[in-house]
Parts: sequence; structure tokens; C-alpha cells
Amino acid sequence: MITAKQQDALRLLGADYPDHPMVKFCERPSEWYGEALHIAVGLDLHKSKPLCVLDIGCGFGYFIQACDDLGHAAGGIDLPDVVILAAASILRAEVAPWKIEACVQLSKVFCRADLITTFGVNFRREDDTYWGVEEYVFFTRDVLEHLNPGGRWVLRPNRPCTWDVGKWVDQIEDFADVHIKGPQYIVRPKESSDASHENH
Repeated sequence: MITAKQQDALRLLGADYPDHPMVKFCERPSEWYGEALHIAVGLDLHKSKPLCVLDIGCGFGYFIQACDDLGHAAGGIDLPDVVILAAASILRAEVAPWKIEACVQLSKVFCRADLITTFGVNFRREDDTYWGVEEYVFFTRDVLEHLNPGGRWVLRPNRPCTWDVGKWVDQIEDFADVHIKGPQYIVRPKESSDASHENH
């Protein structure tokens, strides 16, 4: 849960950086946490054994805190941005500063996880244009390499989506199984799909 002290600290942070693109997440912190908890419950994390969770593009870390509160070991990755890191510290969320770059593998310092999540992110190239299908196919291969056996990656593209998700699904079918659940794409490596089915 979000304490009153944390809410006050986040609001003060937002007041210090009123033009920051993520300042809205400093407002109504309990609602953002509630939304993150709702997503976690939708993934059955409230009745799951303890998992190692990695949230890529985690922002301030609301989902990380929700996972921690449900008994999981969670951490995240996001830009080395002063506001993101300050907010994560307020929320006691473990966030590693790391820029996700097109067709560049994630650092090996990020250990394998049972659950990897990526919510509401549209990644950009160095020239500030959005990634296309090719970059997301590369990213998918890389993310799946960071999963423990039986693990899953839950991707929720941002809206409006800036890339052809249907084409992406077609291009990863040789090495990944995709289960669509509402706005989420639950992705598993082919080799683990028979041993670990969706329970939703």
C-alpha cells in the first residue's frame, strides 16, 4: 500500500518538476498503486507462489511495490532519470537505471525472472522515431532469454499502438507462443509452452 508519507513526498516531487513528462504519476499515488495492484491480481499474483519479477519500463515502480506487497521479489528497469529514480526511492521500489535501445541486448546484470512485464511502453530509436516490428522481434528474443524455465513475459502495448502487433505475433511464432488476454500478450518460449500452460 501507499502510505500518506509516500503520497506527500511524491506530490512534492511533482511540484519540483512540473514539466516532467511523467509528472502525472506524482498525482493521485494511491490510484496509480491501486491500478498496479489490479493488474497484479489479474495476473493471479495474489495466489501465486513467490516469483522473481522484472518490470521493463517500470516508471516510478507502482507495479513493483504491488508485487512486493503480494510476496514476490520484484525489480524494474527504466531510464536513468532523476525523477524516476527519486520516485522509485520514495516507493521503495528497486529500479535499475538502464536505457532500452533498439536491437541492443539487455545487460547480463539483469538476472533471470519467472515473470517479466512491460506495460504501456512505446520504445523509441535514437532519432526519436518509434520502434517497428523488427525491433520488437529482436526485443522479444532477448526478453525470453531472461526468463526462468516455465516463465512468461506479459506485454501490454501502449495505446495508441505505434507498431503492427499482428505482424509481430506472426514473426515470433517460430520461437514463441503468444496467448492474448484482453490488452495483454502473454509470451512464452516455445520449448517451455508444453510444460507450463496458462491458468487463466
